[in-house]
Amino acid sequence: MLGAWGASAGLAACAIAFDACGLVMLMFTRPFEGLALAVPVAAGLLIWPLRRSAGERLRTLWRIGAPVLLTVGVFGVLLCGYFWRVTGSPWRPPYVVNQQTYGWPLTWPGNKPPPDRPTP
Repeated sequence: MLGAWGASAGLAACAIAFDACGLVMLMFTRPFEGLALAVPVAAGLLIWPLRRSAGERLRTLWRIGAPVLLTVGVFGVLLCGYFWRVTGSPWRPPYVVNQQTYGWPLTWPGNKPPPDRPTP
C-alpha cells in the first residue's frame, strides 16, 4: 500500500487505485491492523492537497478520493457480505468469533480470556 504513495504524487488514477487495493487487502486479512495503517495514510492524503492552490485543491481531492472511495466502498460492501454469511452479522468478523470461541490469540492488550467451560 505504501509502495504506490510516490506514484500517487503524480495523481495517476491507476496508482491511487493500486493504493486502494492494498487497503482492501488489509481490510480482508487484518482489519484492525489495516485501520491502524490506513488512518495516518488517509490523513496524509487529506492534508497534502491543502498545500496546493485553491483551484487545485478540489481537483486533487477528487482525483484522490474518487478511486479510493469507489474501490474501498465496493470491496467494503463485499467484505460486510462475507462477514454476514459467515457470522450472521455484517459488522462481526470471523476473527472475533474465533477469539470468543477458543480464547486465542489474545493479541490485543486488555483482552480477557473467556471463562473456563465446565468439563463433562
